[in-house]
Amino acid sequence: GGDGSTAAANNNNNNNNDNNASSSESQMQLLAHQWFNIDSYYDADDEKEGTPLSFESESDIERLTQNFDLCLSGNGLKYIRQYFAEHNLSSELLSKLLLHVVIYARTSPVQKEFI
Repeated sequence: GGDGSTAAANNNNNNNNDNNASSSESQMQLLAHQWFNIDSYYDADDEKEGTPLSFESESDIERLTQNFDLCLSGNGLKYIRQYFAEHNLSSELLSKLLLHVVIYARTSPVQKEFI
């Protein structure tokens, strides 16, 4: 990656049951589809600053990988694969993205075979 920063894909499906559920849910939806700096892992969700996910073109992936070393969890990999399938994006584009992931965490044996 570019400057040594590490970004992690986050696909957060937690439900919030407090009285401000609608505003909390909209905040969670915004956070759910972003890359985050690994240094903000322990920050509260409302304090995290993310980079929106965008995989529509090779330039989107280049922009992301020039600025970050990528870390991806098994859940993040599952989300990205579904995203590519639902948006009819090429497997070559997915491969280019996965080549830039330096850490895979909590991945299943099947996901490791895919990688």
